[in-house]
Amino acid sequence: MVRSVGSIFAREGLRARMNPTILKALMHDGRPFGVPTGAHRSNVLFFNKKVLEHAGVSFPSSGYTLAAFLADLDKVKASGGTPLCLGGKDPFTKVELFENTLLSVIGTRGWKDMVNGNLNWPSGRVRTALKRFGAMLDYADPNASRLTWDQATRKLAAGGCAFETMNDSAFGELVADGAHEGEDFGAIPFPGTDDSFLAVVDVAATKAKDAKNALAFLSGIEKPATQLAFSRAKGSIPVVRDVNVSSLPAYQRQSSKAFWTLPVLLSIAHGEALSLQFEEGLYNAVSKYVRTRSPNIRGCSRERGVQRLHAPALIVYQSVPRHARRRGHSGGLLSPHRIVGRFRGGGFHQAGAGPRARAESARGSWWLPVVQNWCNALAQARCSETSPAASSYRSVLVAGRRVVELMWHTPLGVSRLVVSAELPRSDRVG
Repeated sequence: MVRSVGSIFAREGLRARMNPTILKALMHDGRPFGVPTGAHRSNVLFFNKKVLEHAGVSFPSSGYTLAAFLADLDKVKASGGTPLCLGGKDPFTKVELFENTLLSVIGTRGWKDMVNGNLNWPSGRVRTALKRFGAMLDYADPNASRLTWDQATRKLAAGGCAFETMNDSAFGELVADGAHEGEDFGAIPFPGTDDSFLAVVDVAATKAKDAKNALAFLSGIEKPATQLAFSRAKGSIPVVRDVNVSSLPAYQRQSSKAFWTLPVLLSIAHGEALSLQFEEGLYNAVSKYVRTRSPNIRGCSRERGVQRLHAPALIVYQSVPRHARRRGHSGGLLSPHRIVGRFRGGGFHQAGAGPRARAESARGSWWLPVVQNWCNALAQARCSETSPAASSYRSVLVAGRRVVELMWHTPLGVSRLVVSAELPRSDRVG
């Protein structure tokens, strides 16, 4: 269990000194559970000045738009250069690129709506963000899938590409690689996001049994000297007001000013803004979009996948013995079968309330856990499919085996998965 660090906050007066957005993110039931070492700005666009000069592209500055960015990417490509560095081996780099693009479209208010669960994900604005995200991916380094984020940043420093967008851990890496701010590279807010600070926060916490030593270690993190040393090494900025940042490089001083004057938003790519389940769903959706470029793709966590897989309600059919079939029984795909229950909200709900109905369906109930487990296993796969318009099971007898088929209908067609199990000998009649 993660320990509260309330004693450190009280002793150091951190509630009053810390940025309120960051403070709120650290709290649970009124108590803080971590000490931040610094904040990175995620909505940043880095560029190599020599590559842009070679391509005849003016250095980006305040007010740089996505349209101008895409035009400049095209100019770099036409000049024979690599327009956009991307460390595709690290999945978060693509998600950061998407969330920066999304922020540029929906703005600060839209971001807050999203965090509060009020963003309409199938809306035109999200589709616009996806379209622009896809357009930028078309200019990405062909070798992106083989590069980690730091390798991609190193390539930018060496002049192997013109632009890179990710959190300003890249600033620390560029400096470590020997690149000089203002001479070799520059940095601006990601196009269309000048009026916000999208934060990725490094936090230290403890589960240590020896709370005395662990808390003593954590209590030193908020000291101004520690905050400055950490920021200088990582490219981040202090999150407390009373740290003098004048000794930091120009980029970090500018970043610190933005942090204390602009709305601070929390990143979804790194789990700060929303739940881990939401973060997982976002990664699934972005990954699927990168592969398919379909704007209809939705991601979800396994938990959410189960909910979607079972909603509205997956119908379980059981074969009906000949002597029990009623006249006028409808034909079609599932005939001759009857509904014995539905999976709803992750559980099986038996059809029919009477004792006879329960007894009849109990005869085949041995296979219900098989279907339930199978359904749960499918939930993660379901996350990478389009949202179903209709779903159903069917169960048929084939050569002494019960075959259960899951079907869902999507804009891409009908998807089916089948599972079968050996029937008990007594259940092979009919």
